[in-house]
Amino acid sequence: MVTGTATCRSDADCATHTAAASVCVTPSLENQTRFIRVTHLPSPNMLFVGYPPHLQYAGTYVVSLSGALAVVNSVPCFALDGQWMLNALLEATLVGVVTDRQKRELIGFFLLLAGSALLAANVALGLWMVTAR
Repeated sequence: MVTGTATCRSDADCATHTAAASVCVTPSLENQTRFIRVTHLPSPNMLFVGYPPHLQYAGTYVVSLSGALAVVNSVPCFALDGQWMLNALLEATLVGVVTDRQKRELIGFFLLLAGSALLAANVALGLWMVTAR
């Protein structure tokens, strides 16, 4: 099933593909359980045995989690990628307005400080909400 070889429905089907004696084996599935081969090039094939909506839910969960992590990573906060995004944005936009480099760096520092404080407050509030139940 994984390699994409010919499928068999009976023992005679398997005998036509190989010279050795072979037995055709099929999974015993319950009512709504399906046997699905998921292909995504260039990755190897994957087998899924289960209720098909669960596969969709798992994919949706992974995509939403990745999106949420990308948003958190872009917050202007110390040690995250948002710090470098903010520096690039300030260098691209404030060079003509604020000509002194130290003042631009000070503006960037305070914006990073505010972003870090907001992220820390968000994490603290989230942990408090989880533990206060």
